[in-house]
Amino acid sequence: MNRKVYEAIDNIPTSDVVKTTAKAMVAAGINPTRFLVEAISAEETARAESSTPLQPMPRGYTKTQRVIHEMLTENTGAHILDSGLVYGRHWQRNRAIKDFRKTPVVEVDEDILLISTFHYLSRHLQRDQESERVEREFYSWADERQYNCKSWLMLMLEYAEKLQAQGWGPWNSFNTYNWENYLSQVIQGIYILNPEGEPYVILQVHNGCDVRGGYTKPRVFRVVEESDGDFFYNMSTIYAECGCSDIRVIEPEGIRWLFNEDDYAKNFTWNKEQKAYICDACSQKLEFTIDLD
Repeated sequence: MNRKVYEAIDNIPTSDVVKTTAKAMVAAGINPTRFLVEAISAEETARAESSTPLQPMPRGYTKTQRVIHEMLTENTGAHILDSGLVYGRHWQRNRAIKDFRKTPVVEVDEDILLISTFHYLSRHLQRDQESERVEREFYSWADERQYNCKSWLMLMLEYAEKLQAQGWGPWNSFNTYNWENYLSQVIQGIYILNPEGEPYVILQVHNGCDVRGGYTKPRVFRVVEESDGDFFYNMSTIYAECGCSDIRVIEPEGIRWLFNEDDYAKNFTWNKEQKAYICDACSQKLEFTIDLD
């Protein structure tokens, strides 16, 4: 029986060290499955890191942009059970981008519009002394031995309770996968008010492939909003301008004119040659943005 198991282990695409350890576990009557999954995943993570190394940080970033850049390029691992080898992982694709500031705010393709996570977070978040202090205290608390076995999300939830006991709150946890929006990457976190009523967020970015795993380490930001809830509302809203006098508002539930209702609200066509949407009414290219100056 063990001979067949050993043969199966020999056929696994992994290092000899891992194979030898797995066989020793079998000989000792221990199921090596979990060890093999973790070891092979670690090897795949190392290969992915080697093939897509970090590029130098661009000059001229603000403090907030630097942190967001670090999050978007953070290696969140490569698990053998995820779909990264087929579809790619966000952190690997992001490392091919030299400067996120030079990427489109809204990515436009046939049948798809995506808001750049970098641009969105840059416009709605800010690193200040309070966010840096809270982040330092969070990691000092999370590094205690009794918390080593807990996930980042579990620690974030527990820390939100600690903050609430210190006069912060109320707080809400969120994952943007749970509602329709245009963000190019899923984000999750804790949205919480400080004792002065100012909103902050303990944030993770999904950098993997499958949404159930592959989230970054938490970072803390102040939320910049003109109106309460803008941080969540604006990720589901894109504006489109052309030669018409009005502006289209594109939302998950439909498309409308900003200032009046009109039969032309949905009339635009994808042009393959220009790789752009063209307004059927004025024949001009639609330009997409996430806010109106």
